[in-house]
Amino acid sequence: MPETKVVKAFNTTFGGTLASGKVADSHPTTVLMASDYEAAKQTLAAALENS
Repeated sequence: MPETKVVKAFNTTFGGTLASGKVADSHPTTVLMASDYEAAKQTLAAALENS
């Protein structure tokens, strides 16, 4: 599928950590992302920042 755009995220973050926005009640949650398509990463990052 040469035209497919793939983004990988959230696989290292637990649901509770995402909901609270904090790790160990003190550090901000970090979501790791990987993609070969920059526009897709930017779209996901914008959605995370607005949630």
